[in-house]
Amino acid sequence: MVADMVENQAEATAGSLKEQPMGRLGAAEEVAGAVLWLCSPGASFVTATALPADALCAAPPYCDNPGSNDPPSRRPSRPPAGLRPGAWRTMAFARWPQPARVGLQQSFGVTVPNDRTMCNAPHLSHLLGSPMETGFVNARWKSLPSAVVPSVVEAESLSGGAVNEVWRLTLTDGTPYVLKGALDAPADLFPREAEGLEALRERAGVRTPQVFEVSAHHLLMEALRPRPDTDEFWEAAGRAFAELHKVRGERFGWDSDGWLGLLRQENGPTEDGHEFFAERRIRRYLREPKVRVALEPSDLAGLERICERLPHLVPKAPSVLNHGDLWRGNVVASVAGEPVFIDPAVCWMWAESDLSMIYCCDPPPDRFFRAYEEVSPPADGWRERMPLLHLREHLSVLAHFGGNGDTVAQIRHVVRTYS
Repeated sequence: MVADMVENQAEATAGSLKEQPMGRLGAAEEVAGAVLWLCSPGASFVTATALPADALCAAPPYCDNPGSNDPPSRRPSRPPAGLRPGAWRTMAFARWPQPARVGLQQSFGVTVPNDRTMCNAPHLSHLLGSPMETGFVNARWKSLPSAVVPSVVEAESLSGGAVNEVWRLTLTDGTPYVLKGALDAPADLFPREAEGLEALRERAGVRTPQVFEVSAHHLLMEALRPRPDTDEFWEAAGRAFAELHKVRGERFGWDSDGWLGLLRQENGPTEDGHEFFAERRIRRYLREPKVRVALEPSDLAGLERICERLPHLVPKAPSVLNHGDLWRGNVVASVAGEPVFIDPAVCWMWAESDLSMIYCCDPPPDRFFRAYEEVSPPADGWRERMPLLHLREHLSVLAHFGGNGDTVAQIRHVVRTYS
């Protein structure tokens, strides 16, 4: 209906836009972003809510005095000159009566200014186009069962997590910590992550963050620093990653299942790496509802052919200790500047399987891979096998988020190439 109006009813479209406060049609991405947020962990406490993504068409009329309880006096048909669209939108949000704002401030320590966006997830800040008041986001750390919460004087929400929220906390004595948590997390998610960090540190000697507290709802860890994206840093990271792959396992898998995002990483042990990759890293995801919806029967048939052909596509190799989810974002730095690996999904698997993630997902400078090869040389042709072994990540993304972006196209490219 909208497409027909735009294409064939220009006069009607122009008339509608005159009544539209922002004076333009919305883009599909602007509506999709709101939908994605409602489906994300950031909206886990939101129920039975209609989130208008209509450029203020259905919002309450604009009121000159947002702090007043008086009825609105007028509603301009356009934002005032020079006012950004996001700020115009937030005028409706700002119509909180003064007692309500004071109550929020006293009860939760949340600032509710009149001229800033107040929302409960960082995903919304780019949709509204204005600075984000992070009070509600930061307030959630107070609900986590950490012993340091009463001593926190400053909390900063950190970026990078697609599943859980992460904060940098500063205590009264100046000590910094990183708190990672979610009240609705699976009961063993954070304990498994802590065990994985310990395994990497104790078995391979690589640097991981020290864990001070772990529960079903949180991890409290040492505060680290952003990595310096220099050749020297990535060379050191490549050598450390290679040391990890020198640690041999007896079988493929792990003694317990873990987590990759919010889906279980199945680690049931096998004696054969090709069987393990086929069953635990490909077929495991073919049962997921979003994968079944996004892929055609021909895609599924192609993936089955890849499973059968794995012994001919990937050379036999030993099981080694895998980080399991190493991409650029999961490499940070210690205070001394050494590489630190975070957020593992550990298992015993081929080294090339672990390499595929960091090779195919926003890869670091080639110095990383050259340093890796010097310490632990892979089999000939390993770079050509990276897209095939990265199939696990594509399927995991599809299982979590459905057929958005180019994930399905990437999977079909792998199927065409290797099946």
